[in-house]
Amino acid sequence: MLHFSTAYAVLELIFKTKTTIDERDDMINSKSYKLGYLLYELSLFVFIGMLLTNSILQNTGGIIFLIISLLLFVSIVKSIYQLYLYRTS
Repeated sequence: MLHFSTAYAVLELIFKTKTTIDERDDMINSKSYKLGYLLYELSLFVFIGMLLTNSILQNTGGIIFLIISLLLFVSIVKSIYQLYLYRTS
């Protein structure tokens, strides 16, 4: 483990490339993370509501499926929104 960390640190220092990040990138990242956070909040309420109202989810693997589905949905929507902002800005 120490070997990989040391090797990665040395390679990072040797081959470090400068990436140019401007205000537009910061704005797009901020907007997409804001949308992602709001969707995570909404999906938390959906998850709690589904748990309270649906007893089938409480007895089977439906809880795990619902969590993974909500996380996947939020991640895809956030990425699509970020791509949309890059294309329109």
